[in-house]
Amino acid sequence: MLYPQNIYCPNCNRKVGRYDGRGTMNKYIKCRKCKKMICFYPDGNKTEVKPMPPRATASGMTFI
Repeated sequence: MLYPQNIYCPNCNRKVGRYDGRGTMNKYIKCRKCKKMICFYPDGNKTEVKPMPPRATASGMTFI
């Protein structure tokens, strides 16, 4: 039986989200303090830090 667990940012040790223990999809959460994307992989309970992807759109406007 899997238990719910908190997801913490490896850089600043801030709580960024919660994993309920039931899903199998990867979770991608933005850390509000260090402004990085935290990737949580539930199959191995691994946490990775990646840079935020560039924005593609804003208010209906497309960046080319």
